[in-house]
Amino acid sequence: MSEHISTQNIIRKETERLGGDFDRVYAYLHQEVSAGRKKILRHGNTLLLCTPKKNKTIEAHFVTVDKPKAIISAAKKFHVELRKAGVKKVVSNTDDKQIIRLLESGGFDVKATPVDGGYHLEFEV
Repeated sequence: MSEHISTQNIIRKETERLGGDFDRVYAYLHQEVSAGRKKILRHGNTLLLCTPKKNKTIEAHFVTVDKPKAIISAAKKFHVELRKAGVKKVVSNTDDKQIIRLLESGGFDVKATPVDGGYHLEFEV
């Protein structure tokens, strides 16, 4: 098992990896979560940032410092939690093909459509 890292530091590491401004990103996420416009689920050192959309759909994004096997485990746990919450569909965007492969190896039937140098993802919960 990997070392437990704080939610703030997971966001910091991912923001820095992507070349973003941590203070701005964290302030934005704090404001959105506090206002109820976003939710954050956590399993291990993987976060799922969720934005509710229409028709029991959420937009979701992984923020993680976990290894691939732990990310698959987290995705399965998130799937259970989303189903319990009544979510029917997840949409996301990524430029990382590994995320698609990880989701598929975890048993998710991911529909990936190429868009603007990345992929639009959809799957049923």
